[in-house]
Amino acid sequence: MKFISDILCKGINTEILTGVFILCSMLSCSSREENPRAMKIGPDSVLRFKINGIEEIGSTIPISNAEFNRGVMLQSSVRTQENTLNFRDFDVLTSMEASMENKKGKIAAKASVVTVADQGMTPGVKYRILIYRAGTMVNPVADVVATVGIDPQIAVDSGQAYDWYVVSTNDSSTPPTVIDGVIDSSSISNKDVLYARSLTSVTPYEGETDLGIIFHHYTARLDVNLNTRGVFGRIDNTTTVEVGTGIGVNFNNIAQTGDLNIFTGTYSNLQPIAPVKGSDMVNTIGSGGDIGASKTATFYTVNLSPIPADNLRVRLGTLGVILDDVSTHTFSNTLITYNNTVINPAIGHQYGLNARIVESGITVGTTVWARTNLHYAEYATDTYRFLPHNDVKIGNLINLLNIIQLGEGISSGVKPLNLYWNWNSLLPEGTPGSGDPCGKVYPEGNWKTPTQTQLNALGRAPSDGVYAETPLLGTAHYAAKWKAPTSLNTIYPIHSRQLFMPIYGYRSGSQIYSSAGALLSGVVGSAAFNYWSSNGDSTNGIAYTGDFNIILGILSLNGSLSGVSTMATRGMSVRCVKSLNAPAN
Repeated sequence: MKFISDILCKGINTEILTGVFILCSMLSCSSREENPRAMKIGPDSVLRFKINGIEEIGSTIPISNAEFNRGVMLQSSVRTQENTLNFRDFDVLTSMEASMENKKGKIAAKASVVTVADQGMTPGVKYRILIYRAGTMVNPVADVVATVGIDPQIAVDSGQAYDWYVVSTNDSSTPPTVIDGVIDSSSISNKDVLYARSLTSVTPYEGETDLGIIFHHYTARLDVNLNTRGVFGRIDNTTTVEVGTGIGVNFNNIAQTGDLNIFTGTYSNLQPIAPVKGSDMVNTIGSGGDIGASKTATFYTVNLSPIPADNLRVRLGTLGVILDDVSTHTFSNTLITYNNTVINPAIGHQYGLNARIVESGITVGTTVWARTNLHYAEYATDTYRFLPHNDVKIGNLINLLNIIQLGEGISSGVKPLNLYWNWNSLLPEGTPGSGDPCGKVYPEGNWKTPTQTQLNALGRAPSDGVYAETPLLGTAHYAAKWKAPTSLNTIYPIHSRQLFMPIYGYRSGSQIYSSAGALLSGVVGSAAFNYWSSNGDSTNGIAYTGDFNIILGILSLNGSLSGVSTMATRGMSVRCVKSLNAPAN
């Protein structure tokens, strides 16, 4: 019986143990279903960052009469009226404009909400994401470099609250590193800093939590739009540009960078930004003219100090201009002033300072004359322009060669025939009376063809005599000269420092006659001095003319210079003068 008893006990014990095991298994399964994290180790949620763009820039308003009310933009006109500044080397037409970031949005998007910005971002731009446990500022749980166009997914723990920060310099370079919550100023100097952060902590659920991010421009942007179309050249890489206040030794650079604290969104330890070089400037969008003649120097500043009224300055430490003949004019230390009201720079705002450089001309009496003759440049976008110098030699068609072969000292692409104009014609051989070609020189309306009164005021003979270049070989060169200003401007070529008007004869049909350049040294002959005035009609225009005798290379005026009625289709030289009217565009 004991044996049987033992068997029964063992059977009972086995059945009981089996039942207990099944019950435990059921309880274990039920526990896992009710608490899914019980058996998991590590992050179980994902934060998915989606870059929706950058907060838009609002409408443009002028700095000189901009009004701000607690950061709200008041609508106004597009740009201030241009002012003209006269310098020894050139004139400058200045204007200003401003725009502000649209503040309808917040500094960051909330979790699980996708917001649409008005300005997209370029694929390939890199940015840095930093995630911290809520309320902490050390040991980020994630420090990730991401690229626009690829949404990063960062693993975190669900149920844990987090703060996040995103920064970029809006380019494809590696975003600046963040050490103890601070970005060093040197790594963001003159960069388009973009910034976003969580306004409130984010507590993700298990699975994926989407974050739609809109960046904000986190500097004030100053654009200096420099334009050298009015001196008929391109901006050289040696050019340097600064923005500041004050004059002379009191000039203060207002473009500054600083250390950015990502937790507070504030800058400290402000440092000046280096001058922007011509090599770092970019072609101004929509400026017109030849490539390189209009460039923008951009300054991203964190200096928000008020700019006093009438105290804004642009300093050109060097202005290099490459002319049509590939020579370079280099101007030094020019301080351009602006008539501004008090300006309070603000993060996200953009300001434009426009400076159009225009040839200064030479004053004789009360008239300001262009330094060289007008020509029609088929090779350029701005076709109406002045020659880079006065040393162009043009001969007659005395040897039946093409006229282009007889021009010396002419830039590539310049046609000598395009130096001869029908009276008041918009094209060298165009319809007489169709328009003033000088008025088409950029900026339009700044120049005009002189009146006969202005030409007659030069006198019946050149006040500084004549210039004669009579080489043994090559083309001769003759010109009438008027006395130079007391102080010569040595920036310009020697024959552009005073009123120097070459003797080019005239064009009839497609041939040139009476040009002094056709005469070899020792030849006896004559040459005609012919410059159009704006007086006359489509049949006959009034020209300022005179005949010169040439004997053994010696040039002398035969009679006097005077106004003569001449057939309007006869091609003659044109020397423009400054207009009293403000430029139209």
